[in-house]
This record gives sequence, C-alpha cells and structure tokens, in this order.
Amino acid sequence: MAEKRPGGRVRVDWEAVEREFRTGKFTNVELADRFKLDPATLSRKIKADRARDDSRWQKDLSEVVRQATNAMLMADLVKSEVKEGQDQVNLTVKAAAEVGAQVIRQHRAKLAEVTAGADRARAKVLELLEGVSDIREAATAMGAIESWARITKTVVEKERQAFGLEDVAPANPLEAMSEAELEAEAERLKKARGQ
Repeated sequence: MAEKRPGGRVRVDWEAVEREFRTGKFTNVELADRFKLDPATLSRKIKADRARDDSRWQKDLSEVVRQATNAMLMADLVKSEVKEGQDQVNLTVKAAAEVGAQVIRQHRAKLAEVTAGADRARAKVLELLEGVSDIREAATAMGAIESWARITKTVVEKERQAFGLEDVAPANPLEAMSEAELEAEAERLKKARGQ
C-alpha cells in the first residue's frame, strides 16, 4: 500500500506492487487502485523499469513457476532417494553385523566345547596316567586332543576370514612389501651386519 510521507508525497512499496503484478491476477487499473496509485504512474514505472531490465514486471511467470516446481520436485525426489539409499545401507550393515555376530557366537561355542573337551581329556589322561604303565596310551589321547584343538582353531580362523571379521596379515611380512621397500630392507640388513 502507499503511505504518505511528510510533505504530502506518497511512499509506494514497489516490490509489493510488482509481486502482485507478476501474479497476473490484476489489471494495471486494479493494481493502481489496490495500492492507491494513479494508473499512469504505475504504467510509467513499469515502462521505466523494463527499459533498464527487460526481466522486470513480467506477467507470464509460468516458465519460472514450472522451473521452481520441477526444482522442488527434484529436491523431494533426491531427498527420498538419499533416504532410501541410507536405509538400504543401514539394513545391509545391520544384516552383515548380525551374520558376523552369529559366526562369533558359533566360534565361542566351539571354543567352549574344545576347552571343555580338553579339560575332560586332561583329567581323564591324568586319571589314566596314575594307573597306566604304558605312557603311549596317554600320549595318543593327548595327540588326539591337540589335533582336535588345531582343527577347530583353523576352522574358526578361516570362517572369520571368510566373513571379513578380521584383517588377514600376510604369513610372511616381506610379501606385503613393495620392491623398493624390499631393497631398502636388504640395504638396512647389510649395514646392520657391517657389510
């Protein structure tokens, strides 16, 4: 709306007038009446502003509205896709963690069985050793227990590797070195030996 300033001049909120003009809902006469302006003053303002910047005072904003609508829809779609993607990642991580937890629980149960079996066998061997004169029988029993423990240990290690539950270190640390690192290590060893 127009507001009177001291001295009788009217102060016009031209941004508000232009916003209303851009809606395309009002004629120039209706806008002038709405903002208490002379229609000729409004026409001169429109003409002068368009002369400086032809993008000013445009009534047909359908293309701008369409672009803004598409941008909003695209933003909604992107947010939705990102959320769905994050939800999928969370589900995948949770499922993998559950599989890993199950494997570890199984390993713990196996290790408990091995430990309990080893304790029973040890007690039995000690009991048998008291009355056995043939140490070969006792050694055979202990050998069986050691074999069982080694097999279980190997199975647990391989399962953990297969499920990616621990880093696998190379058996030989030299295998992990580059050629330059190997040469540097060889040089260091020569110096250490005084060669």
